[in-house]
Amino acid sequence: MTELLLWPNLVVLGFVFLYHLGLFVVRVISEFWTMFSPLFFICKFPVPLLLAGTGLIAHYGNVIEETGPTGVDELPRPLRYLSWREDLWGPVVQVSFALLLCFWPIAVGQWLPLEDAVYWCLIAALFLAGSIVVPATLLTTITSGPVANLRPDRVWAVMRTGGKRYLLLCASWLAAAAIYGFGISESFDLIGDIDHANPIEPWQWPAALAALIVGIYLMHWFCWQLGLYYRACHSRFPWLWQKFDKPPAPPPVPQHS
Repeated sequence: MTELLLWPNLVVLGFVFLYHLGLFVVRVISEFWTMFSPLFFICKFPVPLLLAGTGLIAHYGNVIEETGPTGVDELPRPLRYLSWREDLWGPVVQVSFALLLCFWPIAVGQWLPLEDAVYWCLIAALFLAGSIVVPATLLTTITSGPVANLRPDRVWAVMRTGGKRYLLLCASWLAAAAIYGFGISESFDLIGDIDHANPIEPWQWPAALAALIVGIYLMHWFCWQLGLYYRACHSRFPWLWQKFDKPPAPPPVPQHS
């Protein structure tokens, strides 16, 4: 985990943290505008979604691609080369599609008429089950190419190829998602409490920012390790369009004297 503590990587982590603070500023602006103001709608929905997608979701997808197929040993700079298809919109679609495939049962489970205790147990079980396939699904959507590689038997092959190493990836995803999610959600909740004059305990802001910083680090480490997993094991993945069989050479043309 010390690779991310090198100065070039720390600079990237710092920019990502500042990017989160920019999202918080947009959220504060939306809280102080009335619901009938055009700026309320713009700052409440489109701007945060655009910033979070192109600046954060795409960045984590780029980390996996740079560390894996590209073979770079440093974190890519945020927004990378600013190519809309390769660096911004493309990674957003790939990461979002992978997470949707893994966690769509949670959206269905929210509509079930269950008691609170049963409901939260079900949500936790679905999240845990989806987390088991998150590393393999993310790696497939970002680095493999065709959608046909998401066939269950091929995803299972990606999971079992690494053995215990894959289990470490699952554990790192769970830790990163839990701490990162808490840091983001708690920070946004505290910003909402400012407008509603709700009392805020002195420890809440330091705890939220500390969780956010640790979560940013762990999420980058997870993406970094996923790229290294690709380097070590991709030759054994049963993916389409990964190998090229050289056609046999034509028979020699007889020379006539």
